[in-house]
Amino acid sequence: MANTLRHAIAAAKPLAVPSVHDGISALLVRELGFQAAYVGSYATGATKYGVPDIGYLGLEDMADQVRRLAPLVEVPIIVDGEGGWGNPLHVAHAVRVLERAGAAATHIEDHVFGKHLKADPDLETVRQTVDKIKAAVDARSDADFMVIGRTDASKRGAASADGPAQAVERMLAYQEAGADGVFIAGRLDEQHWSVLKAKAEVPVFTVDFPGYSAAEVGAWGADVVL
Repeated sequence: MANTLRHAIAAAKPLAVPSVHDGISALLVRELGFQAAYVGSYATGATKYGVPDIGYLGLEDMADQVRRLAPLVEVPIIVDGEGGWGNPLHVAHAVRVLERAGAAATHIEDHVFGKHLKADPDLETVRQTVDKIKAAVDARSDADFMVIGRTDASKRGAASADGPAQAVERMLAYQEAGADGVFIAGRLDEQHWSVLKAKAEVPVFTVDFPGYSAAEVGAWGADVVL
């Protein structure tokens, strides 16, 4: 299944990827003809445990979701890999577990633990996340399994006036480290979208934004809208 995700991205402008969290949502995605699905920690924590997205979930929680839902959606699943649940050794283990569970891709984040506990997230150094990306790429058994480098730097508006510029720099560093895709978790202005698209050699992922369609977000520069 993993080898179809790249094809789906290449064929869409952009690829719209709905979140699935249970059997019913998985069947809806399949029946409505979407070409990929997303398993995120927010929906998983809410539906499995009734808790907010505060880093409560472990690797096995996410792997279990993939095992149960992949056979139902019958399309590639992108799974939230959080921060890899530790150091590069933990990241490597997480990639192997998620790949065996049936995921087609995972994204590794650059915030420190507790991303939703404060308005301005604390970030790892670029080197720390680069090491995690490299470990993830080395750990996969199928070259078509996609490792996506995610940054939360653009969310740091109150703490850093140059958050968008840092976000672009970080995504390009993750690309250089071997990431198969880069993920901007917050907003970019037109200028920084232009810079990112001019230098990105891999698909750009982002989330949906209230009031905008996937097509509109794609027009900004996103290749995949979760």
